Amino acid sequence: MANQKMLKPQDVMILLKVVTYEDKPFVMKDLAASLQLSPGEITFGLERCKNSGLIDANKQNVQKLSLFEFLVHGLKYVFPVQQGKKARGIPTAYSASPVKDQIVTGKDDLVIWPYSKGNSRGYSIVPLYKTIPEVVLKDKKLYELLAIVECLRLGRRREVEIAIEELKNGADLVYVHIEAPDECGHRNEPENKATTCCNFYFNSRITTRIYNLSRKHI
Repeated sequence: MANQKMLKPQDVMILLKVVTYEDKPFVMKDLAASLQLSPGEITFGLERCKNSGLIDANKQNVQKLSLFEFLVHGLKYVFPVQQGKKARGIPTAYSASPVKDQIVTGKDDLVIWPYSKGNSRGYSIVPLYKTIPEVVLKDKKLYELLAIVECLRLGRRREVEIAIEELKNGADLVYVHIEAPDECGHRNEPENKATTCCNFYFNSRITTRIYNLSRKHI
C-alpha cells in the first residue's frame, strides 16, 4: 500500500503535461491519450501527486512552487539518471532546446533518449518513462520541459543553472518573496503584518488581472 502512494517517474511527465495546459481545465482521457497512458494510470498518478502536495485537491492545478522545488532539489536523487552507450535516438537535456541554444557543445557531447526512429546518434540516457521519446515528437512544449528536467538529473553545473532559469521563465514555476509582512513578523508587529498582507492581497489581484489581460495581446 505504501508503494502505491510513492511518486513514480511517469508522475513527473503527467505533472509537466498539466503545466502546459496553463491552468486551463482538462479531461482525463485526453491527458491519458496525449501521454500514451491508460486512464487508470492517469488517475493513480494524479492521486500520488496530490498526496505528495504537487497538485491541488481537485487534481487540476499543479502546485508550481512545490514542483519547482522538487525538480531542482529532489528529482535527481529520487529518480537518478541512467546513462548508457551511444545509440540512435532523440536529442535531450542540453542537446535539445531551450538549453542547447545557450551553450556550445561538440557533436561528441550529444545526449539522446534511445528511440529506433530517431535521427540523431549520441550518448543515451533512459527517459523518465518509456513513452516519452514518442510523445514529445508531437508536443513541443512538453519536449522542452522534459529536456530541461534531464539537465537537472544529469547535474552539470552550467546546464543546471540554465535549466533552472528556463523553468522559472518558460513554465512560470516561480515564486515571489513578499518582504514587508516578513519584516513585520521579525519585529513582532502582528497588526502591521496583517495590514501589509491585506494590502498585498488587494494589489496582487489587480496586478494579476493586468498580467492576464496583457498576455492576451502578446
